[in-house]
Amino acid sequence: MTAEYLDQTFEHKRIEHGTDAYDGSTFRRCTFFGCTIRPRGGDGFISVGAGLTFDRCAFGKNVVNQIVLRDWMLSSYRASSQPLFLTSCLFDRVRFSGKCGATSILGPQPSVPPVQKSAILQAAAEFYGDIEWAVDIRDASFTDIKLLFVPGELVLRDPQRHFLVYRDRLESVAVELLPSAIQSRLELVGLSPFSSVVMVAPDKGRNAAEVLAGYRALVEMGVAE
Repeated sequence: MTAEYLDQTFEHKRIEHGTDAYDGSTFRRCTFFGCTIRPRGGDGFISVGAGLTFDRCAFGKNVVNQIVLRDWMLSSYRASSQPLFLTSCLFDRVRFSGKCGATSILGPQPSVPPVQKSAILQAAAEFYGDIEWAVDIRDASFTDIKLLFVPGELVLRDPQRHFLVYRDRLESVAVELLPSAIQSRLELVGLSPFSSVVMVAPDKGRNAAEVLAGYRALVEMGVAE
């Protein structure tokens, strides 16, 4: 049911079953702290609504695992205490815009049992085989962003700031010869189960220019686009 929530605080809310109760809803200047959204028992994926908008919200210490984000908009949000972790989640036409806090889109963590991990990876491969694009980051700037559980080719990006790195091509490169500021970033590529990953150059910071130069060097080497 479409609704608009203004300046509300959602604290320690738990959702373990799929629901369409929030379809089309807008959350404006809301705070989410200590909330848990994940399927009971860790099996499958759940949806908490399509067409959701989060505008100038704040996120802190939430657990978000194995949910489907479809037609969402996340704009100018803050991540306090830790990044906004979206773990083993699936994205279909999710737009990020404005100045966004640190965000980590990660795959199954080491603590996940092998059978469950295999099921998540299989489901992700099937899901991403049927959509046009996953996330759009062209109009966003991030304190930091990791896009390790989204196929790189399904990310709408600004090629001047966002670089599509191919895992197999990277394997032929002596990473240790690249600028030190980029080496640790490229190690993250191996954590993705997909053939390509979008890496984002920081907008500012002590090593921002060096990191950007490193990504551009990868483009010249044919490792990235």
